Amino acid sequence: MTTFLWSLVGFLIGSLPFSVWIGRLFLRTDIRRFGNGNPGAANAWRAGRWQTGIPALLLDYSKGALPVGLAHFKVGLGGWELVPVALAPVLGHAFSPLLHFRGG
Repeated sequence: MTTFLWSLVGFLIGSLPFSVWIGRLFLRTDIRRFGNGNPGAANAWRAGRWQTGIPALLLDYSKGALPVGLAHFKVGLGGWELVPVALAPVLGHAFSPLLHFRGG
């Protein structure tokens, strides 16, 4: 049950569209209008160069690292138990409910 709950947390964290939010906050534009239309760090970089690309990249990285780190160090999950927790943020990023199940 713990693995399932941490996987759910990972999916929810992974679904946060930080790159889109950074684009709206700092550039006042939708970064999906640039490059390949993907709401990810690469388009944040294309839209605003390194000033928006680096924060977007770091936040996207943290979406995967945070749930795995917390599940491992706070709860004690390890080995194969961490695999679904590690995959969940990737799925949340790719199929974000906040972006109508289209992601980055």
